[in-house]
Amino acid sequence: MALDKLTDGVAVPRKYLAHFINATPSGTTPSWVRLGEDLEEFKDEYSASVDKKKNILGETKIKVKDYDVSGSVDPYYATVGEPLYAWLENIARKRLVLDDCKTQMLTVYLWQGATGAYVADEEEVVVELKSFGGDTAGVSIPFDIHHTNKITTGKYDEVGKKFTADTTTGA
Repeated sequence: MALDKLTDGVAVPRKYLAHFINATPSGTTPSWVRLGEDLEEFKDEYSASVDKKKNILGETKIKVKDYDVSGSVDPYYATVGEPLYAWLENIARKRLVLDDCKTQMLTVYLWQGATGAYVADEEEVVVELKSFGGDTAGVSIPFDIHHTNKITTGKYDEVGKKFTADTTTGA
């Protein structure tokens, strides 16, 4: 990934926000696969639970309670030998549900940190398949990613393709 350093006042190019999926969630070592080869766009959509109450002073109090976050990977084309495709095909063929659809997503902020130690968030996610088949462009298996809000902050080492959680010290 080795990207140029950004300076203050420069807009962050989209390629600097990297999204990875663990294609071997039941394995002992994550197999991080970067999303994006066929995607023209990927974003996490935030749907907040909001409480709005008007008090006796005529003021409106607004509280954001939580977020329901999800993203859509569409298109995603089957590639023989690619671990993410193998995992998704297994879900489709066996109609897997519940914990069998859980994995981890890694969001890496390539403009923060340094090569080998980029700022990153690892989060438990649930994958929902949308379809399996496609047109003449190839076998497609688009999917949605539903975030659980179980987030661990840390660093991503691009060479070792490894996430390391931050350690905290204190009382």
